[in-house]
Amino acid sequence: MLLDGTQEYDEVWNIVFKRLKFNPPFSNDKGNSATAILPFEIDGSYSVYTIRDMPEEKLDLMEKLVRNSLVRRTAKGKKWYALGWQHSAFKFDPQNMEE
Repeated sequence: MLLDGTQEYDEVWNIVFKRLKFNPPFSNDKGNSATAILPFEIDGSYSVYTIRDMPEEKLDLMEKLVRNSLVRRTAKGKKWYALGWQHSAFKFDPQNMEE
């Protein structure tokens, strides 16, 4: 479900800015995620992946792995947000392959 232009869109981004101390834009002068200056702060462990130069077959594999991971960790009927800075935002059910 596309969220652009809705109250929910604004509410979700307000949470992202507040909880993650989100401060775009992303800076990556060296071209790899290990040296990137990230636009957020998270307490604890996390991973960052850059997909800028990833070949199509690796993107397809990553999409499959991420969706399978979300399906295993999401209760039936629950949804996730897919957010991209300066891009459209969506809410989706990873168990629904049409979303």
